[in-house]
Amino acid sequence: MRLSSPMSYTAEIAKSCGLDSAKDTQEILSKLVKLTILNGVANVVDMKVIGISPEVSIICRYAVFDLIKTTQAQIIKPYIDEAKVKLLGDQERLAKAKDLLIKADKSGSAMGSAYLSTRDELRFYLGEITAMKNLIASNENRATRLVAPVYESDNPVAPKKYIELIGGLFSGLFLGLLFAFGRQLIPNIKKQLEKNTLPK
Repeated sequence: MRLSSPMSYTAEIAKSCGLDSAKDTQEILSKLVKLTILNGVANVVDMKVIGISPEVSIICRYAVFDLIKTTQAQIIKPYIDEAKVKLLGDQERLAKAKDLLIKADKSGSAMGSAYLSTRDELRFYLGEITAMKNLIASNENRATRLVAPVYESDNPVAPKKYIELIGGLFSGLFLGLLFAFGRQLIPNIKKQLEKNTLPK
């Protein structure tokens, strides 16, 4: 995903996320913003932002969402511009084909091969124009938008004080016991080695 790269973030987003005075803000932001593709749901991502406070994280989420919206529009823009150019060209060709059919009707050669060919061309351009209009309209309907409200958790995500405290106690106890066991075991091993190496 684009936003896993630190280079995706701007100074404005860093400021919105309360990181304007920090060093390596882009690197920090790439770790604080997590986007997850939802299984079974097309074109939808879940965004989680860790901030220094609930208020800052909400502002940060909206700033990141605006970044996503802007970059998505920039990515699709060349394709939509190309579709609009093609639509104009097809509309011009359609107008010429209609003029040719009108002339053929007036001249009485309505059943000639040129007439039938132009009529098929007219149908083709009508289909192309409809497809281009649908593509342009679908882009407007598929613009990046929020599908769920932004909410914040009052419980801090990090640090997990109790988990870290319990983990520290258990690891300290384990390492202390291991150290004490090692201090008792090493002299016994030395004595055993000395017994086995003494000449009989």
